[in-house]
Amino acid sequence: MDWWMVLIIIVAIPVILFPAAFIWYMNVSGLYTVIRETQRRRVTRKRRVRELRMAAEAVVREAR
Repeated sequence: MDWWMVLIIIVAIPVILFPAAFIWYMNVSGLYTVIRETQRRRVTRKRRVRELRMAAEAVVREAR
């Protein structure tokens, strides 16, 4: 292999891999964000349901 062919390969590999790695990073970080937000919403929903049940029980006890 000539020196210019090696130079082209050395320059072409980062040029090809950087956009692919950047797109992969954006996809993975987006998935991570979606999973984290879903978990937060789930915890918030469970907390609200628990508080609602406690409030409903208190109302029922006072009504008796």
